[in-house]
Amino acid sequence: MDSAHPQSYHSLYWLVGREIHFPNTDTSWRINEILSEKFRTHHDPEGTIREITSACIATRIEGSSAWEEAIIKTKLHDEISAEAYREIYNLKSLTKRHSTCTPTFIDTVTYYQDDEMSVPGGYIVFILMEKVPGRDLSHLGSLSSEQRDDARLAFIKALWEFSAYGFHHWDPRRQNVVWDEPSKKCYIIDLEDVEDLGVLDSDGLNPRAEFALWSLHGKEEKSPDNHRDDDRMIPDECKQFYSLEDSVINFLVSRVRA
Repeated sequence: MDSAHPQSYHSLYWLVGREIHFPNTDTSWRINEILSEKFRTHHDPEGTIREITSACIATRIEGSSAWEEAIIKTKLHDEISAEAYREIYNLKSLTKRHSTCTPTFIDTVTYYQDDEMSVPGGYIVFILMEKVPGRDLSHLGSLSSEQRDDARLAFIKALWEFSAYGFHHWDPRRQNVVWDEPSKKCYIIDLEDVEDLGVLDSDGLNPRAEFALWSLHGKEEKSPDNHRDDDRMIPDECKQFYSLEDSVINFLVSRVRA
């Protein structure tokens, strides 16, 4: 669970304009914009993690890469957290499996923080990853009914692939799903709260439950157990778990075309 405490740390404004060198790929990137920043309190089995995190847009300025623009996530702490290691592991693992539903891992590097930074003498971890196209689904309520249905179908396909690799997201919410409307494709992001379970749930996938968990069951954001004003695509009841992707997609399409 995240907690934002804006007064508990200095703003990360000093990141903008910084040039970060990643030795493994021998590339350098300039941070152009901070998309989000927060103080994160996360209760982990190994203990409580408190760190400053951000997501930034960066442009490649030196070296060769398939990307001109990418996302750099930063994690600032007095020591490298288990959460940082977990996000790096998840990105690397899914990239090795050629995942098409998550950002591609590019590189990572860790530096000591200097006196101008938020935790002088501590660590700052930079995680470089693909900037996937589209917008997160926090704007789902502004879309038409047809667009929302298209986004849900794309999400189910992404979740199916994600689960097939044996991964589970412990922070399911619409903000952690990016939808690219032109390609009708969804991406699952924010992998610091993801666990590699190793196996696909043998029961399959329950679309009603998944839409509710990710707050995609209605136009407005609401709790998973609130099914008032659900969109037409959402099943009234769905005790059946689908074990084939085509089966669940056909079932959902039949809900809106009936």
